[in-house]
Amino acid sequence: MKYKEPVSSIKHSPGYIVSPFIRRMSGRFFSCDRAIIEALKVFLVHRLILSIVGIIFGLLVLHYFPHPWAESPAYLKPNTEPLLSLLVAPWQRWDSEHYLQIAAQGYNNQDGNTVFAPLFPLLVSLVGRLLFSEYMLAGLLVANFAYFGMLVYFYKLANHLFDAMTARYSLRLVAFFPTAFFLLCAYTEAL
Repeated sequence: MKYKEPVSSIKHSPGYIVSPFIRRMSGRFFSCDRAIIEALKVFLVHRLILSIVGIIFGLLVLHYFPHPWAESPAYLKPNTEPLLSLLVAPWQRWDSEHYLQIAAQGYNNQDGNTVFAPLFPLLVSLVGRLLFSEYMLAGLLVANFAYFGMLVYFYKLANHLFDAMTARYSLRLVAFFPTAFFLLCAYTEAL
């Protein structure tokens, strides 16, 4: 006859209490959706490549071409902190200036910024206030989070319509399309 442990000692053993809890938690928190993993790989590679290009551009080219709105007091001045300037200053160009001005100062009828939609500047304004008026960094964060969300849902859509391999290739083709760098800038395209 086999030895059976009494029921009361099984219920009070630490393994009995912990193992179902660990199984539930590991199923919920430690396993990521395949779409998140694929999107994260593509996003990190894309962000790394464009950050390296931006740093090289900032070191070699930006000194010869001053900020396009440097003379206008209405626009935000680029950040002068060395590390943040190296990472953020190359992206503070063209329409991002208009979005940053709207985020920091609101709309003005005199400067022509009323043609820009309000959702992106509103989010940049909210995040920028949390970052102590670092609006350019806030713009990049908002655009990058929106871009990452777009990659996740694009993978899910392609996987739903086709298969996982087609979804992976589609995700890479969207991310590395020649004009896809607009999705990582402080523009509304990703949002």
